Amino acid sequence: MANGFDRCIRSAFIVAGLLAFSGLLGAAPDAKALVGVWACQSMNAGAYTGRPCRTEPWLHLNADGSYEWSREQGHWQYENGTLRLSERAGQGRLNSDGKLVFEYDLNGKHYTLILYKRST
Repeated sequence: MANGFDRCIRSAFIVAGLLAFSGLLGAAPDAKALVGVWACQSMNAGAYTGRPCRTEPWLHLNADGSYEWSREQGHWQYENGTLRLSERAGQGRLNSDGKLVFEYDLNGKHYTLILYKRST
């Protein structure tokens, strides 16, 4: 028959395992989930709040870590849920709908772009 100390240790291992498992379920997606072509759905910047932006260039995130956004080319990285582009100030993140929210400042204005994934 197990004593109280053994039951306590066993319970601690079970709780630790459940916490670790639940942490994995809520983990941020890895960089592979971002690879693909992203198109602009909406833009927020001053008077352009919430306007569609179908004519904006698409963001191409390549599996080799390079990216192209219009004429801009560079490298991208995704760490701790944050996307960073080497040639653009600002950062992006995936929202709960799987859309990419990218925010940056340009010429004194703050821009927020919502992009959706067109293809992988």
